[in-house]
Amino acid sequence: MRSRQDEPPRAGVVIWRARLLLLPWRARLLVLVLLACAAVPAAAGLYATLGGTPLAEALRAHRVALPLIALLAASATVVVFERPRSASPAAYARQLRDRLLEVQVSFDGALRRREGEGEERSHAVPNSFDPNC
Repeated sequence: MRSRQDEPPRAGVVIWRARLLLLPWRARLLVLVLLACAAVPAAAGLYATLGGTPLAEALRAHRVALPLIALLAASATVVVFERPRSASPAAYARQLRDRLLEVQVSFDGALRRREGEGEERSHAVPNSFDPNC
């Protein structure tokens, strides 16, 4: 019987991982931190339901506050990673939009370059071309 370790990784997982590596490291770190912020309310709710400790009781008593805390943590993370240049919320929203577009353009360019490299390899002509023939 084959174990899961003997099986090759699924193609979708490999492609997803390769595409994630095309992002700048700060963008990857931001994505991971925001995913952790999103997972906190679910994990805390599960612990509150299954746990019998004083912490679980405190979490049960404050279930409504958990999503708010996660939202505040995610907002603080965004502010730490992309500091506002002005005090205006509208200007900061435009700044975040511009930064997102910048990362998206660099990601799309890196993706096209990577796909272009594969096409160049598959359509490569051997160097045996002689113009004098």
